[in-house]
Parts: sequence; structure tokens; C-alpha cells
Amino acid sequence: MTSSDMARRSPRPQLEPASAEPVDLRLHVAPGLDLPREAVTQTFAILAKRGAGKTHTASVMAEEMIGAGARVVVLDPVGVWWGLRASADGGPGLPVYILGGNHADLALPAEAGGPIASLIAGGTGSFVLDVSLMSKTERRHFIADFAERLFRENQDPLHVMIDEADTFAPQRLEHGNERMFGAIDTMVRQGRVRGIGVTLISQRPAVVNKDVLTQTEVLLVLRITSPQDRKAIDDWIAFQGTPERRAEILGSLAGLPIGTAWAISPGWLDLCTKVSKRARRPR
Repeated sequence: MTSSDMARRSPRPQLEPASAEPVDLRLHVAPGLDLPREAVTQTFAILAKRGAGKTHTASVMAEEMIGAGARVVVLDPVGVWWGLRASADGGPGLPVYILGGNHADLALPAEAGGPIASLIAGGTGSFVLDVSLMSKTERRHFIADFAERLFRENQDPLHVMIDEADTFAPQRLEHGNERMFGAIDTMVRQGRVRGIGVTLISQRPAVVNKDVLTQTEVLLVLRITSPQDRKAIDDWIAFQGTPERRAEILGSLAGLPIGTAWAISPGWLDLCTKVSKRARRPR
């Protein structure tokens, strides 16, 4: 299937918000952490070691945004985000299209990054773009094409979640990854002017590009045990200017219970608090 075939055959989303009235978007991410309407176009980082709850936290954010009528796109290099289609009680989950991977509604050709971006920019639905079956070369071309065109064409609020963000915005840039990195960097830094918010998700904050990571407005950090990864958190806190709680936060990271996070946003939300995850909602 060619990229033009993909653009023609992909189902254009026709999902409607719960109400025709403007949505008062409050995202109940966790007890004590409600995010305002403009969260859809803000930048977040969710950081934690494997198994500490970062994917669950991100899926709750996606659930809240989609449930409030907002659009969400997940870039999934690991092939797990199709699980958004199931709810907490095992019933139908969120109304998202799955493109690519082993659970696809439609295949995701590596050359279709641009047409898929146009489809999403002009549509009303939410998508998981599963690139887990692509080679590294195919993936970087797809992501570069997708991110560049999405930035050019998108206008309405859209939130892009990037799992394993260190894959797309690495600290050490290998030859051949320059265009992909540049597209992601631009989307994080300037996406808001195009209606695009971004969440970076990683289990290895030490290897996420720091120039990109420090541009995020909200840090949700769960259990981190590696000294190198804790140093990356320290760098973010220092950059964002919250030294008064630095020692408490850094000293607690290795012992945080599973699902417990520090929510830190000194600039946008004036927030620094510890929260515990909530369960996904039944449908």
C-alpha cells in the first residue's frame, strides 16, 4: 500500500465531544492533581524506572483528555498502547484508532508519516501510531515526516504523547537521527503556537536530550533509582528554579511507592506536591 493509498483508505475520525457546548477541561490525573483546560497544549515529562507507573500515569492523562473531547496521538515504539482500547473493568475503552503494530486497525507504512499527519491535523479523532514493527531507519523517517508536517498543518488543540522519548530525542545524537530530533525538538519548543502539546515519557531521563527535557512545563517523576537519572531530575529542578524542595525531592525518588509521583510545575501551575495515581476508569 502506498502512502497515498493510506491517506485515502484511513478512516477519517468523526468522534464528537460529550457535549456540543465548550468543554470545561479539568483533567483529574490523580487525587490532588487537577489540570486546567490548557493542559492539552502544554508540555509534560513523565519519568520513572520500569514498572513504577509511568505508562499508567500517561494513560490516565490520555483518558482524561479524550474523555473531555480533546484529541490525543500516541507515538508508541514498544507496542503496548493499544491497551487504551480496554477499560479498567475489561470492557471497551477509549475510542482511539490503532495504526500499525500487532493490534492495528490499519497497517502503518513507513512512508506514510506525512499523510497520517495531514489526516490527524484535519480530523477529530485520537490515534495510537504503533511504530514497534518498523526498523530504526524506517522509524526515524516516519517520525521526522510525521512531526514536521503535523507542526506545519495542525491548528486545533492536540496532545502528542511520546513513549520512550529518549529514542526520538536522545542526549547523544547519532548520525542519521538529526532530522527526526529536530522535528521533535521543534514540536516541544514551539508546538503550542500550532495548538500542539507534548508529553515525553521515559524510563531513562539521563539519556533524554536535556535541551528538550528542560523545555517541559510540568514534571511528573515517579520512582527513580539510578544516580545518573536522578542527576537529570536535579538538572530539571535547577533549571526550573525550585531549589527550596530540591533535597527533599531528590532524596525521596529511590524510595517512592509504585504509582506515587512528584508533580512539579514552578512556572505554569506554581505546583510542587506528591500525588498517588488513580485507577483507569471503567466504561
